Amino acid sequence: MPSPRTSSSGDDDRQTDATPLLGGSAGVQVKPELREGKATVVSCIANLANTIIGTGSLAMAHAFSGEGLIPGIVMVMVCGGAAAFGLYLLTRSAAMAPHRAASFSSLSTLTYPGLARLFDFAVALKCFGVSISYLIVIGALVPKVVHSFNPDLTDSVLLDRRLWILASMTLLCPLAFLRRLDSLKLTSYIALCAIGYLIFVVVFYTFVSHEHLPPSGDVELFRFGPSFIQSLPVQVFAFTCAQNVFAVYNEVRTNSQARLNLVIGTSIGGAAIIYEILGILGYLTFGAAVGGNIIEMYPRTRLVSFCQVGITILVLFSYPLQLHPARASLDKFLFPVQPTEGDRDDEPASAASDHGSGDEIPLGRFVIESGVLLFSTFVIAMFVSSLEVVLGFVGATGSTTISFILPAVFCASPSHPPSPSSLLSRLTEPHA
Repeated sequence: MPSPRTSSSGDDDRQTDATPLLGGSAGVQVKPELREGKATVVSCIANLANTIIGTGSLAMAHAFSGEGLIPGIVMVMVCGGAAAFGLYLLTRSAAMAPHRAASFSSLSTLTYPGLARLFDFAVALKCFGVSISYLIVIGALVPKVVHSFNPDLTDSVLLDRRLWILASMTLLCPLAFLRRLDSLKLTSYIALCAIGYLIFVVVFYTFVSHEHLPPSGDVELFRFGPSFIQSLPVQVFAFTCAQNVFAVYNEVRTNSQARLNLVIGTSIGGAAIIYEILGILGYLTFGAAVGGNIIEMYPRTRLVSFCQVGITILVLFSYPLQLHPARASLDKFLFPVQPTEGDRDDEPASAASDHGSGDEIPLGRFVIESGVLLFSTFVIAMFVSSLEVVLGFVGATGSTTISFILPAVFCASPSHPPSPSSLLSRLTEPHA
């Protein structure tokens, strides 16, 4: 990894961020409004954790039933560790992108320029699929909440899942048009409280009350076969948050590696603990009979109804966290920046610097792309109701690509093949 340049003012971090990933001098003219981040570490942890802990938490017990108890526990730790290492590689690579303009697109420009659009498509596809899964959960939960509070309703339009998907889209529109990720920190705090309530419900029905629970299936310690392969993508998906790690890097104040490691470790570690609790207790409670959405397995009591309201709020406020990177990647896929001749020869990162942030999308394109994503996710969610199918597809495609493949690609580009020692130095060299 090339040594960071220093300025006469001693702002090493600013110059380090402008150094290209593959070496050389960037010569980037940084826009003043993008020089400093304003987000706190706490808000970044909340946003990243809320990105991670979404619909995957509802399907974790079902994943355990396909793998067995012991492999389920192990695979949560394996997938979490792999995701954390991938985020670490991405943040190390982000330091070599234009200042405060790190993105999959800008790093692709420095490594595999010809595949930059493919990488952006993978990110957009993943975030698009997750957004659909959130709307599916809303459509499944809200009618049950309404019925639990008013059991006399039978054929009412209030029990129609499509009505509540439409209502949720109305509420989501204002949040979907926010440009900066840190603007969503308050909604992330609220959403994480809902996860705490879900854990309380699962613990309560495991150790305190077993009334009105459906018959439990068999609990197996080990289960290998097709079900294991089908469950693994759900756990891979459950830890995917790489689509927002660059926004965290660009917006956090003093984006040193130590602070980024704290954000990554806290977010991934907290998510792993939550997944272990939900997976183990949910599987022990229902066994092989557990469904793809664990909250639907519990009786329609007020305790569970309030939890379903909380989960609805969780996925409602998590939707914009997926739309934010989906819109940025879609814009770069549709309108890739073509570097000038001078950029190709002398300044490979300068083109990416003008297109590396969601703030730089022109207003007209920003509105149109946001509207297209909102409308398309709404239409698909109206006709698709299987949560595990969506999670499995996303986990096997976009999640795997952006969490495990691209981090290694960015750190070891064949454009400048690194020796084993130089690659090791890339990963271990401290930087501001």
